[in-house]
Amino acid sequence: MISIRLLVSALTIAGAIYAQAPLQTCTVANIRGIPVAGKFCGGSIAANSCTPGAVYDCQSGPAGTKNNCKLVQLCSTGCTQALASQAIASCSTGTAPLTVTPLNLLGGSDVNLNVNLAAAHTGAIINLKINRGDLIPGAFCAVPPLADNQNTANFALSTAVVAAPTVVPVFTDVTYGDSAGRLAESVSRAQQVTLQPGGVEPPVPPISSFTLTPNSVGPAGISFANVTLASKAPASGVQIALQSSDPTVASIIQNGQPMVLGSCTQSQVVESVQAEASVPQPAVVNISASSGAAGQAPVTAPLSISNGCVPVACSGGPTCGPQSNGCGGVINCGCSTPGETCGGGGSANMCGSGVPAPTALTFSPSSVVSGSSSTGTVSLNMAAPAGGANVSLSSSNSLVTVPATVTVPAGQTSATFTATTTSFSAGTLSVNITAGGSVTVSSVLTVTANPTSACTPTTCAAQGVTCGTAPDGCGGTLTCGGTCASSPVNITVTASGKGGKVTSNPTGINVSSGNTASAGFAPGAQVTLTTDDGHGAIWSGLCSSNGLAAQTCTFTVSASGSISAVMQ
Repeated sequence: MISIRLLVSALTIAGAIYAQAPLQTCTVANIRGIPVAGKFCGGSIAANSCTPGAVYDCQSGPAGTKNNCKLVQLCSTGCTQALASQAIASCSTGTAPLTVTPLNLLGGSDVNLNVNLAAAHTGAIINLKINRGDLIPGAFCAVPPLADNQNTANFALSTAVVAAPTVVPVFTDVTYGDSAGRLAESVSRAQQVTLQPGGVEPPVPPISSFTLTPNSVGPAGISFANVTLASKAPASGVQIALQSSDPTVASIIQNGQPMVLGSCTQSQVVESVQAEASVPQPAVVNISASSGAAGQAPVTAPLSISNGCVPVACSGGPTCGPQSNGCGGVINCGCSTPGETCGGGGSANMCGSGVPAPTALTFSPSSVVSGSSSTGTVSLNMAAPAGGANVSLSSSNSLVTVPATVTVPAGQTSATFTATTTSFSAGTLSVNITAGGSVTVSSVLTVTANPTSACTPTTCAAQGVTCGTAPDGCGGTLTCGGTCASSPVNITVTASGKGGKVTSNPTGINVSSGNTASAGFAPGAQVTLTTDDGHGAIWSGLCSSNGLAAQTCTFTVSASGSISAVMQ
């Protein structure tokens, strides 16, 4: 049995060879670009840049020479090519190598093709070349086999509905072994098929058979859906819809719905169904298939799944670190994207590129007598970039003061600062010192009273406090009146840069790039500012990102002030 293969070559064959007027010159060369001498049949393998069905006389020459062939004869139906010591070509005689009927038809109707090979032959392969495979599809599936010395093959192809008259040229190149054992070719003239508007696509055919291969899988196993239609598909093809009776055991793979291409009857081979990785007990799941044909119920096929569990593999991101393997165990996952590490962006168990963020804050000594100082050390998760990395500092008690920021020098992973305490004569304070912005670390500095210190308590009036309580400066507390009413603190945000806008949570700030907005927030409230463009901003002022781009910036409201967001 000899196979027949159709090739759609809209992109590889120059449009000029389909023209009704033959090319007067063309090029025939070997794979090294050296022109080949002899008589060649246009449209054959060697002369595929020449007009199909025409005979050309070709001359040799230096490598790279173009148009070494001249038209000798435009044959009435086609030509034959024999490759012996020298290429020999002549016009075909007898029955035409290709007959297409009708040549003028409504788009959506069938076009019938008759391929004829009169010569004695073995190992024939018929290449049907169509410059618009989208309008006349089926090149790889719709042709019947041709046995040795069988002279004809008849078949029909679907055509597409068109909005305007459209010409689709078609020709054949039949390669075979002739009676002398030589490689030979029979090439037809190009047939001009004209599709007319006004046609309709035929209805979708029903499914004649549906199987799964294999029909039995283990956990995480994959099965391929095989669908055969009762007749060939319309030119636009038929999308088969699959459904699982129990998706918790076996589900349809995304983009795994099989497709029957135009003029074909069988679906393409795709991975269609996958069993879950963990199956506690053996199960049978029914998979149904529907072509959408009117009046046909979905066709079903059973899929057997054995019990067991296949551990899941690490995805390489965006999540990382310890994760469940789906079978009761734990796997430790890393990041596959170059330059990213687990937690590198400052978020635990998330992959990210290296963004400097504080990882530790310590004091030496960690306990001091009031009136003395302690040295704090801030450590980063990576070496600071060029220009250094600024880390914000804050204290929970006014009797312990720290700088607003400390700079980690470029190339270093830590920096020190001084925490200064105010002397008081009684009691002990545990003061929380915080370092960082969107990612923070904190440490407690213990400050004990200095009983030998002479301390004169301050007053409420001296501090401008008229309600609530206030420290007396000597370790005690002053009562300055009734409970203070909470007054909003005004925060101003200025957005600039490449566009987008900044919003706040709690709500209040909503400002686009190039503008400034203000809102009041309760003292002690934690406010998060967010950009909406996905690229982040460089934050500075009351909320700082240390010179790096970040999508959010979080701070605690204590006093009025301003924030700058430069969009990236």
